[in-house]
Amino acid sequence: MSVTFDDVLAARERIAESLPRTPVKRARRLEELVSAKAVWLKLESWHVTGSFKERGALNALLSLDDAAKRAGVVTVSAGNHAQALAHHARRLGVTSTVVMPTGTPHVKIAGAKRFGAKVILHGAVFDEAAEEARRIERDEGRTLIHAFDNPYVVAGQGTATLELLEDAPDLDFLLVPVGGGGLISGALLAVEGVGAATKVLGVEPEMYPSFRNALSNGDMVTGGATIAEGIAVKSPGAVPLAVARPRMTADDVVVIDESAIEEGVVALAMEEKVIAEGAGAAGVGALLARPELFKDKVVGVMMCGGNIDERLLGQVLSRHLVRRNLRARVRVECTDQPGRLADITAILHRLDVNVIDVMHDRLALTAPAKHTVIDVIIETDHEDATRGVVEKLQAAGYTRARLVESV
Repeated sequence: MSVTFDDVLAARERIAESLPRTPVKRARRLEELVSAKAVWLKLESWHVTGSFKERGALNALLSLDDAAKRAGVVTVSAGNHAQALAHHARRLGVTSTVVMPTGTPHVKIAGAKRFGAKVILHGAVFDEAAEEARRIERDEGRTLIHAFDNPYVVAGQGTATLELLEDAPDLDFLLVPVGGGGLISGALLAVEGVGAATKVLGVEPEMYPSFRNALSNGDMVTGGATIAEGIAVKSPGAVPLAVARPRMTADDVVVIDESAIEEGVVALAMEEKVIAEGAGAAGVGALLARPELFKDKVVGVMMCGGNIDERLLGQVLSRHLVRRNLRARVRVECTDQPGRLADITAILHRLDVNVIDVMHDRLALTAPAKHTVIDVIIETDHEDATRGVVEKLQAAGYTRARLVESV
């Protein structure tokens, strides 16, 4: 079954009663960072389950006949579609089973259970989990509502772009995170349908350039543990690809590395006060990684999900400090004499440096037997101050003081 702009309009009417419009936020600090004319964030994380997936899931559920509703539904999901389907299935009195890869973040597993789904963890990646979902479909007679390879899901996802184009109608670019392709194919239909001159760009993690591969018949390797697990899909859906192929090329997909995705999470949290998961921050990651594309342009970004594990969020923020040399490991090799550690910490105190941890290793084989190695984890407020710490220690006689990459 093909999908058209009329299907997107029908989806909008079908789900309007149940889904409030999500806000569009002007990201003025991001504009400054990349010299864009304007940056608009579509905050899809504001849905009850924290992602855009509610649009497609609800549209698909409302399209079921009574017999299918009685039999229940099953899906495979890295987390967000599972929560969305579970939430709206319960509202509509439909039972749901969701299959998730074993590496799915706990926050998403807990969310799906909280919203009433039976959760099954199966397979290391999405595609392995999908096999189990198809088995349940066959054995239990449930309707499989695929996370992206479903025309009703694609049409539902397109409603997000319709809203964005109404609130920010003059976009030069729209950045859309891409996994299986449901969100970007819906975006392409919406942009074309309203006659906008907006260029839609997909954003994929370096570990999973699946959509770019599909559009170019490429063979870039896919796989790995990405922070953007929500778009870690090895093979895009046939329905999204049928929409995308006539409307975009592989050059319209921006592939970014893990550090860019992490920096997207940080920029949203620290500059725009918006919490995003890895997949949700991919668009901002591309904005920061490729600023030359967006100079003096008006850019829309689908901030498509906010379900990040709190421990992972803390780790990403800490890694940002390390990346910018605001948290660093200073290693001092010196003679093993009483008072050395006190002297070093006194120097750090005079420099107003925050000491996070101290490790004293007298058995380090990289140093002579009468020496010791002291590692101090410090935090400063700017990179020059971090470099200055080493310079001050060296000037005080600790000539073998240096920064170490690992913290």
